[in-house]
Amino acid sequence: MSNDMNMFVYKLQTSIDDEWAAYNFYTKLMESTNDEFFRSLIDHARMDEKKHYNDFQKLHYKLTGKYYNNNEKVELVTNFKDGIRKAFEDELEAAEKYRKMMFEIPDDEDYEPLLNAMHDETEHAIRFSTIYNAI
Repeated sequence: MSNDMNMFVYKLQTSIDDEWAAYNFYTKLMESTNDEFFRSLIDHARMDEKKHYNDFQKLHYKLTGKYYNNNEKVELVTNFKDGIRKAFEDELEAAEKYRKMMFEIPDDEDYEPLLNAMHDETEHAIRFSTIYNAI
């Protein structure tokens, strides 16, 4: 595997870790509010993160011939507002990361999971900004 391919696979693996961590973090965020509107906004993002995780695993398999055994990072939610702010910042960072990765992808035909994730992460930032500003 070339250095460029190795670097892309490494970034993909960290993305798989991040998507799984976000899914779990958003599950905990949902548990820390009783507001149904907030819960629905968070759940939408949470389910997208699970889809990104699965899509990135499939891409990893296509590129390497195996699925990635991701690190199951656990982040605690100690304060709902702080958690929402963290989610907002993480979503913006992820959108930027996926935009950059689209230009590094080894096979141009494999851009779709990154494009979808980049779009969704931007949408999630809007959702979390809405919650943050309503608190």
